Amino acid sequence: PYATFQRLWIDYNVTEGGEKGMMIHVSYKVTGMKGVPSYLALYFAKDNGVKLKSDTTGFKSADGQLAIYKEMDPGFDPAVYEDTQLFLPYDEIDLPPGKYNLEISVDVIYKEGGLIKHLKDHPFVFEYK
Repeated sequence: PYATFQRLWIDYNVTEGGEKGMMIHVSYKVTGMKGVPSYLALYFAKDNGVKLKSDTTGFKSADGQLAIYKEMDPGFDPAVYEDTQLFLPYDEIDLPPGKYNLEISVDVIYKEGGLIKHLKDHPFVFEYK
């Protein structure tokens, strides 16, 4: 299995399910993964590498890092994902008010665990008021 990154963009101040947050869009392609249960995984850290933490089920990795996942089970080979959308509520970002240089690590992982391909480290500025 293999994956290639195309692009990532963020829409800020989006409301979903009554919560305000950011919608993260990822465009990528996977090859050799038809029928392979997997996730697009986004992990959040400060730009100095310090992982942001979470204790909310559904917004954390196995080691407690702030993360969001989108399940995939490609039906084609290759499979192209033009605009996979993942929502992160602002309330899940455990930082005091301020402006932060953060980073999103974008990975494709097996559903049972294990890295298929690291796609990109994407820096972004987050301002919390």
